[in-house]
Amino acid sequence: MTATVVPARRRSTFWDDMTIEPVVACYMTAFTLITLTVSNLNLQKACKVNLRLASDTCEALVTKGAGSSAADEVAVQRLVAGMMMWQTCAQNVLPCLVMLLVGSWSDRTRKRVPCMLLPLYGELVRNAGQLLCVYFFDQLPMEAAGIAESIPLAVTGGQTLLTMTAYSYMGDATLIKNRTFRIGGLNAVMAISMALGTSLSGIVYNQLGFYGAYGLSSVLIIIGLVYGLLFVEEIAPITVVNENKSFKTTLTEFFNFKQVTESLKTTFKKRPNTQRLKIIVLLIILMANAGTNNGYRTVSYLYTRVQFNWTEVKYSIFSTYELTVNIIGLFLQSLFIVFAV
Repeated sequence: MTATVVPARRRSTFWDDMTIEPVVACYMTAFTLITLTVSNLNLQKACKVNLRLASDTCEALVTKGAGSSAADEVAVQRLVAGMMMWQTCAQNVLPCLVMLLVGSWSDRTRKRVPCMLLPLYGELVRNAGQLLCVYFFDQLPMEAAGIAESIPLAVTGGQTLLTMTAYSYMGDATLIKNRTFRIGGLNAVMAISMALGTSLSGIVYNQLGFYGAYGLSSVLIIIGLVYGLLFVEEIAPITVVNENKSFKTTLTEFFNFKQVTESLKTTFKKRPNTQRLKIIVLLIILMANAGTNNGYRTVSYLYTRVQFNWTEVKYSIFSTYELTVNIIGLFLQSLFIVFAV
């Protein structure tokens, strides 16, 4: 009698378990790929359209050529910085409300994929709006480009909503024993994608211009959308709560502001010992950290242009080095936590 040999089961790898990582990678790469393109569009709009400086002067400012003037650079940047103030408010205040609505609706219906793909639609609309501002360059002022950049990202949640829903999906899709590994892999995908997009941002703009940069970013977003729609499935089963609902009913449930107030009450409700105080302190620390990081990211490119006379290529090299150091630091921190525990 011949014994049946059962083949050894191959151990599951990161690639076998991959679900939402390509969506996140496409979005993060596309988002960071055009950061310097957006900044240069604002600078050129401010110079040529708002301030109506000579074309040669504006070209010299952008390329840091021999004819560039420090006084003109400061005047242009002052105008751009003024616009960035209300842009920052719009891109951070509106997503807070969006996330409260989306988070509550997603938790009640257990639908993560539509919420995860929403920022990709916003990014696609943003790119289309920016391309219109490039096409009608002399007709549309800098503020039009600012609105086209900020509003689509703000009303669709942007990077913050994508990150939140990605973590929620990962929590639903993984077992406790491999959740740390999967979330670590997701963080690595985010970091590598941002580093890749940042390192290429200056080169892409320098070589391809506005149309090429926004076009390449849009292609990445479309790839992420197609993958998400075709290959990413909901984890939670369909229940009585979320099946066979009309669009009107779904819309009414989504804009249920009572759930927003309930979320806020849950966050700040009384808890045993000092748990509520700890939550409040953590929120304050998070706000301070996010505020300083956002402020730095907003003006760092403008600062290096004035202080070091850098072009977008030099700044992208610096940003790549900075992100690489941060990734190494996060890796060492993870090792320390593992061995410390």
